[in-house]
Amino acid sequence: MNAVKSVYTGLVVKLVMEGEMKVICYCKNVTEEEIIDHIAVKRCCSTLEDIQNHTGANTGNQCATKNPSGT
Repeated sequence: MNAVKSVYTGLVVKLVMEGEMKVICYCKNVTEEEIIDHIAVKRCCSTLEDIQNHTGANTGNQCATKNPSGT
């Protein structure tokens, strides 16, 4: 879990500096902020499976139609 924390700690700093939260999963409308909250604040997620279970991210199947870039 320490590796995940350090990666996302850097990401939080980057996001605060840029002042922008990106949508990570368009199918479930999950933002970077929500994922960071579950990892760094609530400390309930340390794996992709945890993130999927808590936020629903990466569990949909409509990326090609809901993502504005089509990917």
